[in-house]
Amino acid sequence: YTNCTYVVGNLEIVYLDDPDIAYDMSFLSQIKEVSGYVLIAANYVDYIPLTSLQIIRGSNPFIHEKTGMKVSLLVALNYEKG
Repeated sequence: YTNCTYVVGNLEIVYLDDPDIAYDMSFLSQIKEVSGYVLIAANYVDYIPLTSLQIIRGSNPFIHEKTGMKVSLLVALNYEKG
């Protein structure tokens, strides 16, 4: 996924929770735009480098199962290693 700056659809970063794995997510630093929603949930990592992300269009919003709420960005239940 090198040089990927535009995500068509949704970006989901979920369940990266094995403390023995050093997840390489450096490719995320180049993403500038997502046409759908961004979901970052239930991760056990030091850093999620979405440093270039500028636009989340939300053309296809995430719908929360229990509340029915529609959102373009959901960040929940993430933990820092160490």
